[in-house]
Amino acid sequence: MASSPSSLKSFCGRKTQYPKSKILSDLLARRRSGSVRLRLAAFLLVGPSGSEKTRFAMLLSSRLGSPNSVLSLAGMSDAKLIKGSTRGWGGARRSKIVELIQQTASTTPLFVRDEIDKLGRSGLSEDQQAALLDLLEPGNARRYMDIFLMTEYDLSHCMYFATANSLQGISRPLLNRTAGC
Repeated sequence: MASSPSSLKSFCGRKTQYPKSKILSDLLARRRSGSVRLRLAAFLLVGPSGSEKTRFAMLLSSRLGSPNSVLSLAGMSDAKLIKGSTRGWGGARRSKIVELIQQTASTTPLFVRDEIDKLGRSGLSEDQQAALLDLLEPGNARRYMDIFLMTEYDLSHCMYFATANSLQGISRPLLNRTAGC
């Protein structure tokens, strides 16, 4: 998605909708000054449907020059896309996160976990939440295990955004690991 500086500036200028825009502006300034690795706490963007939460994350990614991946959690039935799957299965694959890192060789990819408030509507929600908590916990992210590749990856340098229409349905541990907007 192409973005112009003014379109992102208009997002960062929406203090009422995105109050953490100062942090994001600082992140953009660090990238412009040549910083290769950018660190950012996981962000949770909450707002009604159609308020361009996912678009905001994608515009930020574009302005940072970071590859991105959007994964909708609304219909997710298990954690295979997050953790990878065992090689014995016909549809076995590495996790979407490791896949993007290997494809782009980026040091700071941005991952958008869309509709996180709808996670947990299936019977296997605990596995999905545990997988997300692994990503968002800095100590675990440094030693993240991809089940398909059977090796550890350091994912602590990745940036994560989550979107939600409301805070209802989001577990307390997930809320504790995100900076809300």
